[in-house]
Parts: sequence; structure tokens; C-alpha cells
Amino acid sequence: MNMVPDIAIGWTGLPTYGARLIRHFTDRYSGNVEVLATRAAVPFKDLEEELGRKVVWLTENAARTWTDLGMSRPQIFVHTAWNVPAFNSLAREVSANGGHVVMLIDNRFKGTVRQHLGGLYFRLARKPWLSAAIVPGASARQFSRLLGFSSQRIFEGQYGIDLAKYNSTPSLPERERVFMFVGQLIHRKGLDTLMRAWQSLPAGHSWKLRVFGVGPMETLVRNASNVEYQGFLQPSELAGEYRKSRVLILPSREDHFPLVTLEAAASGCGLLVSDAVGTCSELKRVSNVRVFKAGEDVDLSNAIQYFMALKDREWLEVEKESKAASSRFGVDRFAGAMNACLDALGSTAQ
Repeated sequence: MNMVPDIAIGWTGLPTYGARLIRHFTDRYSGNVEVLATRAAVPFKDLEEELGRKVVWLTENAARTWTDLGMSRPQIFVHTAWNVPAFNSLAREVSANGGHVVMLIDNRFKGTVRQHLGGLYFRLARKPWLSAAIVPGASARQFSRLLGFSSQRIFEGQYGIDLAKYNSTPSLPERERVFMFVGQLIHRKGLDTLMRAWQSLPAGHSWKLRVFGVGPMETLVRNASNVEYQGFLQPSELAGEYRKSRVLILPSREDHFPLVTLEAAASGCGLLVSDAVGTCSELKRVSNVRVFKAGEDVDLSNAIQYFMALKDREWLEVEKESKAASSRFGVDRFAGAMNACLDALGSTAQ
């Protein structure tokens, strides 16, 4: 049996959707592929079953070599994190021996002084041993240009979902009057902003807020009035919850490209997101997305009340726009980006 992989894919905190994207690529790829990953903060189930192969599990802060892992060095190493020692040590080894390293980059472009200074450091210290980037959309493409990648070596398609799982009924006007939050219950996700905004709403409204996730801010959610805490659900279980909801709220202080926004949009939900959420520009049409300033609970409260006031015909327009915006984020995007990247790397010398 040939144990030499043509490609290795490394994924930090491997989630279920990542396993599905990789599987969609590997099932159609004729070469050998090895998957390396670190554990996610939440308990995703059956990842190796989703992948259809074993995962080489790594500890993020432990630098490794391919020999350490009992593996032959791949010709191409695709991975998600330039700040993870376990992946960086393996990537440098691939590059030093004439192979290609491809980064999966979802950071959004901000144009700040700090980001420009960081881009300069990256171009000097990191870019020399990186060949290409795969990104989710336009903002991350712009950021990757800042890091020194040429336009010909940036490929869009990092994220995607099985749209059929979320192509749902009933229509928005027929659903419960529910806003939902999905994510880790942590400060970065803006749970404190959401709780303050929700409690400040005028009394007597008939809307509910359902919160899905786990984390250190759970007590804050449990103690809030008129909030239903649902805990952590597996991705397959969440699909049904989107069908019961009208709007996804994501008040993050920083969130590059949260997949839950794609899932909610594909389900027809409206999106209420902070200006720190990277999918804003990718999914916004005329009426389906409302953006508020991160950390501003009054701004968030006003945006919530905007959705509360919509009429049935307006909800139908929100649903139409969200589904249309999500339609280009199918599960085949990652495989398409990988194949385009491999073609480009195979046609040119490093």
C-alpha cells in the first residue's frame, strides 16, 4: 500500500462542515490525501465518519516533523493557521524541500494601520514559504493581497454548505416569532451586548430569543428573562432550528466568516450582524441583512425592532434575498478552489 500522500490538509479545530468539505474534495480526487487536525472547543461527533478516513490528531503548540508522525512528506500541504506551531513546523519542512504550502485564510480586510503593519511582517517573515491562498470571499481576497499573495494565487471557495439541508419550509411569515443566536458563549461573540439589547426592548412584544451554544457566559444567558437557552446542538440538529426561526443574530466583536450565517441565509432567515462579521458584504442584499456597530446595544436594539416591525410581504422578500445570496456557497466550492489551486501550482515552478 502506498503511504505517501500527494496532499495533506491541516485544519485547526476541525468542525463537521470542514470534514464535509474535505470529503467532497477527496471523493473526487485521484491522489492520496491525509488529514491532520486539532480538536475543536465544542464536541463535534463522528468527524472521521464524515471524512471517510482517519484523522491524524495534533496538539497545536507542539512542533512536529513528518517523520515524528510516521508519515512521508507530502508534495502539497494545505492548512488553516499560520500561528499554530504544529502546522507551521510541518509547512516549513514541505516548503524547504520544494513542495507547496497553501493557506486557508478567512480574515476580513479592515484597512487598519495594525493590519497593514501585520501584512508587512507577514510578507517578510511568512510569505516566502507560502505558495497560494484559498479564501471564502472578496474581503479575504483583499486581505490576502495585503499579505503578498498575487491575484493569480488566490482562490475563492474556502467555505460552503450542503444547500439542500437548509432549503426549508415553512416560509418566514409562517414561522414562530423567533430570533436565534448560535455560537460559543464568549465575550468575543458579543453575548453581553445581545443580553442588554434584548432586555431593553419595549415590554409586551411577542418575540422570543433562543440561544444555542456553550461557554463561560452561560449563566448570563440563563439569568436573562424571555430568553430560551438551548445548549449545544450538533450541526445536523441545528438545521431544524433555523426552520423555526426568522432571524439569526450574531453580535460578534470579531468574526471572520461564520458559517452559521450561510446556514441561516440558506434557510431563508434574515441576518442581524455586527459590522465585525466578515460575511456582511457577501450576503447582504437590500432588506435581508441589518448591520449594527459591534458592542453598541442601543444600535442592536433598534435593529431588532426593525425586524419586529416587518410585514408579511417584507418577510417574504427577506427570505428570497437570503436564499439567493447563499446560493453560491454550495458544498462544491472548496473542491473547486482546491482543483483550481492545484492546477495553478502544477503549471508553474515554485
